[in-house]
Amino acid sequence: MFKGLSIQGKLMRVIMITSLSVLLLTCSSFFVYEYITFRQESIRELTTLGHIIASNTTAPLAFDDPESAVEVLSALKAESHIMAACVFDEEGKLFSYYPAEISKNSLPKSPGAEGYSFSNSYLDGFQQIKQGNKNLGTLYLRTDLGAIYQRFQLYGIIALIIILLSLVMSYFLSKILQKKISNPIVQLAQAAKEISDKQDYSVRAAKFDDDELGSLTDSFNEMLNRIQSQTDALLESNTKVQSVINSALSAVIIMNQSGVITDWNERAVKIFGWSAEEVIGVELAGILLPERYRVAHRKGLVDYFNTGKGPVLNKIVELSALRKDGTEFPVELLICTLSTGNVTSFCGFVTDITDRKRAEEEIESFNQKLEQ
Repeated sequence: MFKGLSIQGKLMRVIMITSLSVLLLTCSSFFVYEYITFRQESIRELTTLGHIIASNTTAPLAFDDPESAVEVLSALKAESHIMAACVFDEEGKLFSYYPAEISKNSLPKSPGAEGYSFSNSYLDGFQQIKQGNKNLGTLYLRTDLGAIYQRFQLYGIIALIIILLSLVMSYFLSKILQKKISNPIVQLAQAAKEISDKQDYSVRAAKFDDDELGSLTDSFNEMLNRIQSQTDALLESNTKVQSVINSALSAVIIMNQSGVITDWNERAVKIFGWSAEEVIGVELAGILLPERYRVAHRKGLVDYFNTGKGPVLNKIVELSALRKDGTEFPVELLICTLSTGNVTSFCGFVTDITDRKRAEEEIESFNQKLEQ
């Protein structure tokens, strides 16, 4: 129901659903009340009508005049919802009935208990006809429920019009008023998205009011201030570290746990001949190590992550490396680990010892000449 909707759309839908629920509950309560009261009113009206008809049929019963009784019952034509009526004499025999075309089989065979009640789709009942304390007979009346159906139909049309007008009014009012809530939230969401897309922590959300949303906006902006301060400090620190690394006499090479180069300083460019753009993202062993070292290097990485130990870590070792042109040259290598959270990487300090090796060879050659 709310999936994929904006905050404004969700607020609008909540308000409309709430308004509709309240209106339906109110109308339903009104209909139930009207239904109950109308039933009571119908019984009361039919009882009153029965008293009138009963009082007018005492003379026909007393003088055994069925035709006069029929004339009295014919007055029920004014009541369009009366379906049937009949008069039983003192012995319980059918004395007269209304309307004339009605089938006698649809009328009761004999008088029943006094009183009116609802059954099926009509209201019917019996009422005694008395003259003083003497019982002359019984009146039977049956009326349909067309009046209540007409009344409820009218009420339904009125309720539908009220609901539609109320929903239209709720829509326009909520469209205007919900902006008081949705606009600050939308501003916060837009600010967060802009920061995420551009990594610009100088963005600030606009504050609309001094309520809970205003406090949330202040807290959000204060958080951005702290992040920006920390980011600036981190950038400054990284700049200093990078400057130190670039000014180092040794090549500084950082690789991840897969053996892929992730950082490469300027000294490494001079020593190996590769630019940073050419080597970052490339496996170190494939371009910097001679073929004879590569298997051992890759196995050493796997063993380190299995055992946590490395035979060449934190030790200065001498080995040969490859330049970009494929020539080998001697280097001194010191490897240490860098851990950030659960991520481990390796930092290697490489020193080109070609000149030192050449000098050592010259000294050794000179010493041999002196001995000779």
